[in-house]
Amino acid sequence: MSSLESALGRARLPLAMIPSLHISGFKLFRELDLPRLGGLNLFVGKNNTGKTCLLEAVELYASSSPLGILSVAYRREPDGSKRRREERYKRPEFGYTLQPLFNLFHRELSQVYPRVRLSAGHPDTDLEILCDPLLPMTRELESLPPENGKLELAHRRIYPQHLLGEGFLLARGKESPRPISLHHYLQELPIPKELLEQEGWLHQDAAPVAFLPACGSSNYDAKRLWDEATKADRHELVIEWLRFIEPRVRDLRYISDSDSESDLPNLKINGDRGWTPLAYMGDGLTHLFHIGLAMANASGGILLIDEFENGLHWEVQEQLWKALFEAATKFGVQVFATTHSNDCIQAFVEARKDRLISSESYVYRLERKGENIHAHEFSPQGLEAAIRQGIEVR
Repeated sequence: MSSLESALGRARLPLAMIPSLHISGFKLFRELDLPRLGGLNLFVGKNNTGKTCLLEAVELYASSSPLGILSVAYRREPDGSKRRREERYKRPEFGYTLQPLFNLFHRELSQVYPRVRLSAGHPDTDLEILCDPLLPMTRELESLPPENGKLELAHRRIYPQHLLGEGFLLARGKESPRPISLHHYLQELPIPKELLEQEGWLHQDAAPVAFLPACGSSNYDAKRLWDEATKADRHELVIEWLRFIEPRVRDLRYISDSDSESDLPNLKINGDRGWTPLAYMGDGLTHLFHIGLAMANASGGILLIDEFENGLHWEVQEQLWKALFEAATKFGVQVFATTHSNDCIQAFVEARKDRLISSESYVYRLERKGENIHAHEFSPQGLEAAIRQGIEVR
């Protein structure tokens, strides 16, 4: 029995499945319905149709805490993937760094919708984020240069300070919305889990969430996930993932690198005496390493993979989908992934035929129609027929 099979055989964790999702007022989505979701869900579509936004909506719904809000809001900051988490969430200087928080709310032309609502079909688990009506005024003030605004800097800061202090409200289920002091949490980053529990933000339906961006994890986040996987005795699963592309991998270890002044992943390759930096082995192996880390740390929760195919040759993708199906079932993980690749979609279809996943899997294409985005569900038969006939489904 392989180490992967051994690790999967030991895992018997329940899956808190999100059965459907309605998104309202979030980023690109005025209204978006996903009426059916399964154990593994794949989303395709052209650029700027909201594939990454959809993954972020799932992350927000699953976490539904101040940490989730800040994670989603600030992940796409410039160079954010290259910086430490504390640096990415650095306390904003009032007046010009609140834009990521503003961007959580849907807008069309000059109109801002100051309410995000995420629903999975049961009122007890609905999530609402509301922003004070001052939000549009704040956006307008920030867009004015000082010489045109005729406002002193102190007056300009009143609105951002208010928004960070008590202008955002969060409600879960049937509870009344209550203010979130984002100013307070930005000073506490990374937010301790004990603080969230003490202040009542960790609800009983909260699930572990692992988000793998299209650009991959930062070295800081990858090292943290590796340490957590090692503590949970799941590091062998990650090494087994790497053997899909490089069968000679025997071990992985983080070793201090004097040039970067940080610990970097290195591989022990059969036949080599020393250690080889993972970065020397190509982007595909690094991407696979990050997928394995995310899976190992999402047990009993949600795994989100943006652009699954990045750096992976088409010949290995079907095998990886099969492994992902099996691991998702054994570890009780619900997977949401996006892709731009027809090869990736075809590999998904072929892997799904083996029915390795115990629950249903779905494929949606996001399509823009004017200012609205809609989700078109492919039936298994329809998707297979489209691929056979060479119809564009991306």
